Amino acid sequence: MHEASIAQAILDQVLKALPAPDSRVTKISLIAGPFAGIEFESLNFYFEELKKDTPAAPATLEMKTLSATIICTSCSHQEDFTPGSELKTKCPICSAPNRVTGSSDFYIDSIEVEEE
Repeated sequence: MHEASIAQAILDQVLKALPAPDSRVTKISLIAGPFAGIEFESLNFYFEELKKDTPAAPATLEMKTLSATIICTSCSHQEDFTPGSELKTKCPICSAPNRVTGSSDFYIDSIEVEEE
């Protein structure tokens, strides 16, 4: 259910960024890490409802999911992590603990706008 508030926040930010009052948003590109906890179908459903009667009415949402990176805290060995694969908590090289980066990122990457 938190997708409703996220959709509202996206819409608010996009509308604030419009270059002119008669601008129309045509596309919004989002970036999400594998642990961002965003259900795209749900987010898109709420966005479709919220955008009605706004300059973002013609806009489509697009979301790209990035992989996270597992980095050893000792030797700095790095591996990509993709959802569904095993999350290695220890480095395969030196057995030190790993940390995960980029895993819960979520942001607006770009906005496409038409001016009339």
